[in-house]
Amino acid sequence: YIHPIMSRPNFTLKTNMHVTRVLFEGTQAVGVEYLEGGNLRQVRASSEVIASTGGFNMPKLLMQSGIGPADHLGSHGIPVVVDLPGVGQHLQDHLLVRMSWHLKEKQPDLIILSEVNLFSYSRAGIDTTSPDLQYMFAPFFFPEYGPVDAGITLVPVISQPESFGSVTLRSSNPLDPPIISPNYLSSEVDVEVLLRGIELGRELMSSHQLDAMRGEEVVPGRDLKTKAQLVDYIRNTAVTVWHPCGTCRMGHDEMAVVDSQLRVHGVTGLRVADCSIMPKIVNANLQATVIMIGEKAADMILAGK
Repeated sequence: YIHPIMSRPNFTLKTNMHVTRVLFEGTQAVGVEYLEGGNLRQVRASSEVIASTGGFNMPKLLMQSGIGPADHLGSHGIPVVVDLPGVGQHLQDHLLVRMSWHLKEKQPDLIILSEVNLFSYSRAGIDTTSPDLQYMFAPFFFPEYGPVDAGITLVPVISQPESFGSVTLRSSNPLDPPIISPNYLSSEVDVEVLLRGIELGRELMSSHQLDAMRGEEVVPGRDLKTKAQLVDYIRNTAVTVWHPCGTCRMGHDEMAVVDSQLRVHGVTGLRVADCSIMPKIVNANLQATVIMIGEKAADMILAGK
């Protein structure tokens, strides 16, 4: 996207900058403020400000700019431009649990980290909806269990989590990182999905077609058999797939942050175009959806909507 337009006179790329806030005149966004080499600078917008800083930093930037829950902004001494209680709420992320086996013989080097993906269902009766369970498979070992080429990995992923977290400000200092509370596995449904993920994962890996390469189960480990043992394993070892989203979600209810044109409610001249606007996490990796959001935002801006 960037290299083909580098020579355009109306395009400037600045790197290693830290945006501190969106500038407002009343409720009209007029530019952004940023740090460059320790110096505070401002740039004015001739038409609109389009912000794209992701699931964690987008709500942080809005709150630093005075857009968010009024009581939370007030507790940090930030003047309120518009009271939007949904900013920083509704955080969702995909979560995985590790399953690995020793390899009997070395496999070819990886082309990509996850060479095979499978989508399935964690329980009967939901197969008319989108799958809620994803598997990523590759001939590599998590480093803490041994050399990366010594094992094979199959990881179940909650592809439609029902747990929600939040992002809030640590302070009014824009250089301070936000407080991220993912609230993983607060929904028992998510725990049950991963339990079924382990059960089905073991079934898949016990296939006779893998006998020539599959060695002993390393994690969770064959000694973990009861539901209580596996729930404990899930709650103590599950890790993020790094797909945070939904913290500035689209909609028209009181907790929505942007409308269907990606315009921030209550102000003019400001749009958000990143994964934070997702009303609900998609049941796949986010990258394709994020590219679509950018493409759709560009179409709407060019159409003057």
